[in-house]
Amino acid sequence: MLREAIRLARLNIDERVLYIASLVSAVATFSILYTTTKSLCVSLISSALVAVFVILYPFFVLRGRRASIELILPHAIAYMQSLCGVMNLYEIFRQIFNEKEIYKELSEEFGLVVRDVEMLGYSLVDAMRNLANNTPSKSLREFLEGLIMAFESGSDLKGYIAKRIELIRERAKRQMEMNMRTLEIVSEVFVVLFVALPIFLAIALTTMKILGTNLFGIVRMYMYVFIPICGVAVLYLVDLMNVKEDLGVVRAPRGIVKAGMEKKPSILDMIRTNYYYSFIFSLPAILIVLFIVKNISFKYPESSLILLIISAFLSISIAFEYRAKFVRRIDKEIPEFLRKILNLKEVGLTLGSIIRMIRESEIGVISRELRRVEMFVELGSTLEEALVEFVNRVGVSSIRRAISILVKASEATENLRDVLLTAIDDFEYGLKMRDLRFATGFSYATIVYLSFYIFLYTAYTLSHTFMSKLGVGGSSFVEPMYRTSIMVSIFSGLLAGEMEGGHILYGLKHVFLFLLSSLVVFEFLVG
Repeated sequence: MLREAIRLARLNIDERVLYIASLVSAVATFSILYTTTKSLCVSLISSALVAVFVILYPFFVLRGRRASIELILPHAIAYMQSLCGVMNLYEIFRQIFNEKEIYKELSEEFGLVVRDVEMLGYSLVDAMRNLANNTPSKSLREFLEGLIMAFESGSDLKGYIAKRIELIRERAKRQMEMNMRTLEIVSEVFVVLFVALPIFLAIALTTMKILGTNLFGIVRMYMYVFIPICGVAVLYLVDLMNVKEDLGVVRAPRGIVKAGMEKKPSILDMIRTNYYYSFIFSLPAILIVLFIVKNISFKYPESSLILLIISAFLSISIAFEYRAKFVRRIDKEIPEFLRKILNLKEVGLTLGSIIRMIRESEIGVISRELRRVEMFVELGSTLEEALVEFVNRVGVSSIRRAISILVKASEATENLRDVLLTAIDDFEYGLKMRDLRFATGFSYATIVYLSFYIFLYTAYTLSHTFMSKLGVGGSSFVEPMYRTSIMVSIFSGLLAGEMEGGHILYGLKHVFLFLLSSLVVFEFLVG
């Protein structure tokens, strides 16, 4: 079973190596924990959990690959339906394989068909059958089995694909719902580990101190070992199972750009397409905050640390949110863009004439970019080259998919009606799935918010009632809780972002809010 999981997960790991790695990890974990805590029970349980996690790693990866394939499959099949009758079946497989930035894991699967045909000399039917026997996706396997029968019998492939697409979309929706239910369980585990346990430890720490017992070793282990390791593990599992919004930068193969047409991108253009460039603003922000902090007297040094964390990551958070908003605007405009092409194509206009007309319309970002396409054409570029530059400037996968369909279909036929109708339907389906994903993820992010503020409220209440009546307070209670709050703020915020939008950088704005809330509570209300 483990060997099969490793094979389907496409991991280049021997089964025996995985067993050895789990044993070594368990021994190392036991040694570290027993040395620091002297607790045999905690050390044994923790080392056993680490060993189990290492063994189950291929199953986590396999589940992630299966979910990724299931969720992108409806878009790939719609793409196949659009190009059926325009390209032969093998060319469609190869086209999807080449679009790795768009179809990701599914491109890797279709790469097996390309490899078997071109390198191993298989027939297309044998290559499809081999993929059906080796894919982790049940939907893809059933689709290929039906496609093989339709291909061998000479049936209408486009008709078969049209019949299957609704069933596959329904399965993709169920897959997403199942993933979100799993995230609900993860969020409940998170509440126990990162909210209930810190509160229990805070009370236990103070009570045992009154009784003359020192538990600072266990508290430090929890703060500096347990929270980071468990936080990273939870985020990793959520990332594997989550439905991700595609915000990555995609590039089409560049055409020949005429002299004088290339424009050197500005810093803002670079940040718009790749938000990681925004880190260039982090150092100036850190220096400004260091100057401000030097002239402010905080009760606790942790407050200065919070401001430094925010200043270091504020620029990438802003750039990422801008990128996310830009991608969503593009995605919403594409169906209208394709619908206008369909309407104008039906009156007999060429694709070039249609683009000239659409650029004057008020679609939004796409209209503005099409004006630059027209400028490229006027400077001597072909329409295809200008569209390639359009895709590369915007860097959005949905635009690349739409332009790819337009270009490939236009090369083979002037009748684009069926192609465009299929593409419009697919993009509108994608928008519905994204809205459903956001609505479900938002409710789970709300659980994280509620849990974190319960933690802060409990810390405040303990400080002003329970601890004060016991005659305990000050730094002996507040400082450990403040540091724990910073840790919980970081991992709670990142988890809320993963649940909200399927990307860890969505969580930065939540991290900032949680950190500032902690600063206000511990710096001004507690202590």
